[in-house]
Amino acid sequence: MVDEAAKLYKYVVVQVAANVDRILSKHPFIDLDSLAAMAIPPITERVVDGSLIGLGRQLRVDLYSEGGVVVDIKTGERRDFHRLAPTGYALALEADSEMPIDFGIIAYVRVDGWHTFSYDVFPITDELRTQFLELRDEAIALVANEEDPGKSVSCPDTCPFREVYP
Repeated sequence: MVDEAAKLYKYVVVQVAANVDRILSKHPFIDLDSLAAMAIPPITERVVDGSLIGLGRQLRVDLYSEGGVVVDIKTGERRDFHRLAPTGYALALEADSEMPIDFGIIAYVRVDGWHTFSYDVFPITDELRTQFLELRDEAIALVANEEDPGKSVSCPDTCPFREVYP
């Protein structure tokens, strides 16, 4: 895992360095603050208070762009429910900042000998918002009623909690 993280770190460093070179070739007299703002994502791991929509106070959004886009980074396989995380972040950001979040991006990163990236770009629709809120309400009800839902019949092999229920 440490080797994979080091490889990913080196890859990101090279990408940022290449971005700096590209920007400097277009704007050779740019000041350092502007260069940094253009070369590095504007807000990474933004903390947002999710309590306004019934979530935790310390949510950490992987990447947020002031243009109304929230990005969630995943390292595993694609799953249908993954779109719900950026949707939840969007709802929390909207409640916190009163600015609309219209799009979500899930960046899938794999480091297994070679770096591969893929993206899922999607509108954060009313349907996704409703689906997220319904799941949130179900989770709140389970906790409030002290219910144990047990092991899911569709628990994936990659689930870190798979062995909690034998």
